[in-house]
Amino acid sequence: MSGYRLDIDDILIESHSLRGRLEITAHPQSERKIFLFCYTDGFVRQLPSGAAEAHSMVALPAGQPETLWLGDHCEYVSVSIPTALFQKRLSVLLDRPVERSLEFVSFPDGDLESLDILRDQLQVLPAQPILRTKTLLASRNESLRNLLVDCFLQLFPNNYLAVLSDDLPTVAPRHVKRALSHIHGNPHRHIAPQVLADLSSVSKRTLQYAFQSVTGQTITDYQRLLRLGRAHEMVISQVEIPLKAVADIWGFGSYAAFGQSFKKAFGLSPAEARRAREHSGKVSPREQSASGTILPEGKR
Repeated sequence: MSGYRLDIDDILIESHSLRGRLEITAHPQSERKIFLFCYTDGFVRQLPSGAAEAHSMVALPAGQPETLWLGDHCEYVSVSIPTALFQKRLSVLLDRPVERSLEFVSFPDGDLESLDILRDQLQVLPAQPILRTKTLLASRNESLRNLLVDCFLQLFPNNYLAVLSDDLPTVAPRHVKRALSHIHGNPHRHIAPQVLADLSSVSKRTLQYAFQSVTGQTITDYQRLLRLGRAHEMVISQVEIPLKAVADIWGFGSYAAFGQSFKKAFGLSPAEARRAREHSGKVSPREQSASGTILPEGKR
């Protein structure tokens, strides 16, 4: 396998043909996800018991600091993707804010067909015609970047795989539907679980259990993420509204708290999201001022 290096926006893909021995150490606080695919002997991991085990594919950082060793003549590919890019892409694919951290399985089963497909594609990636678009698109190669991110989200085991595969229940009980309808009818308000339970004359515990089974979220988390999603829409589409006002309109205690939650969910700060939208040419202040400012009920 001949060596290569590809830079696609913030994604770095490199192939390596090792001469000598190499030690790799990763820490949980890393702001990038590193994926390693070995085509020869594998990566050697030292277990707490002192034993060693080999893995052909690895995702770093793991939940704790990890050190791997590679032997002489090892051939492997490394892929480095910013964590914020994954979070941003997830929010688009799921059409809602994402606050739960994305966690990849650090040492997956090497016999998974999906991982074999991913590893084989990385090996022949430089010869793929699709890479010609990188030169043609210059700096506007977002589609190619998203394709690579989506491949890892769909093929490398992670805690969002079931959600992305739509394996969650699609039929909701009547009391959950009624609660969801009331929440979406009053998105700017925080509605107590007991109030929602009273709408259908069920216990709070019954509603909470059913609600989480259907949505995968608690009632409180669901409402917070809904408000965050509506705030995101206002940030990028109603640029004449100051960002601090957006935070206040959607019930965030402070702009600092709003900014922290926003960046965790979308991978960008509110200011960065607004600048990116304006630079894309899809929204202009003049167009927005012509259509007026839409505020939620109770804020007019």
